[in-house]
Amino acid sequence: MVAAAIERDGRFLAARRTRPAQVAGRWEFPGGKVEPGESEEQALVREIREELGVGIAVGRRVAGEWPLGEGLVLHLYDATLVDGEPAPLEQHDAVRWVSLAEFDDVAWLESDVEAVAVLRADRELASDTMDTPEHAARLAYSVERTFDVPIELMWSAWASPQALEEWYAPTDLSVVPGSVVSEPTAGGRWAVAVDASSYGHIAYFWGRYTEVAEDRRLAHTMSYSQQESDFLARDDEAEHHLIVIDMEPRAGGTWVRFAQYGDMPTEQAAMAQAGMESYFDSLAAYLGRTG
Repeated sequence: MVAAAIERDGRFLAARRTRPAQVAGRWEFPGGKVEPGESEEQALVREIREELGVGIAVGRRVAGEWPLGEGLVLHLYDATLVDGEPAPLEQHDAVRWVSLAEFDDVAWLESDVEAVAVLRADRELASDTMDTPEHAARLAYSVERTFDVPIELMWSAWASPQALEEWYAPTDLSVVPGSVVSEPTAGGRWAVAVDASSYGHIAYFWGRYTEVAEDRRLAHTMSYSQQESDFLARDDEAEHHLIVIDMEPRAGGTWVRFAQYGDMPTEQAAMAQAGMESYFDSLAAYLGRTG
């Protein structure tokens, strides 16, 4: 079973059930069953269209899964509206937008209570790592994959300076030897230079870790320059975005998501996302060599 945490302006869409009788009047994150041949994301798009008459874009899966009985489990996904205004069409008689602060005032389905708690904790943790309201307000892009490796190896790939030096670049570029700094503790430094001389420059990145939860999450600020002097100075007050790397064990290996928060024009965000896909290809090659 899949459900969507549809977010708009810091509020989440809840729908009130009408059936079966034992759950009528309770609220839930809308969703439904995954049909044969569907991915979970495809099922969510279909179910939300059928139940609420709107289109959604499905994002990352929220960490965790919750038993529903009869061998079923609930998976919750981030989502945003792409068209329409939600209205109850099937199995619901009302919808409402609920803030995190209002979650405790809602009579949730028993099966949704734990998912609601995890979603709130996830959002509050993300909010704690974002050092400005602008970061919290805007996700520029994200990339996620599942790799057939244990989570300990995935954590090392992102946290170890030796590992980062081996893979942290697009497939057609490379890391400048000796440039990587990774001190995975809150306030620790993070830095890497990518040799993009084939494009006429070196890409310099630096920042500080703002959140470190081993085998779960890394977050750090990230400034960028093409000037080596800026890289050597590593000014903490330089303009920066926020990077959040989430990971968790899943069937088939370890899921990881890279998200960049901050203002970025749409076309630039699309290019950055494509570039990070290439970084993930480099990560896959590295994990293939070491896993």
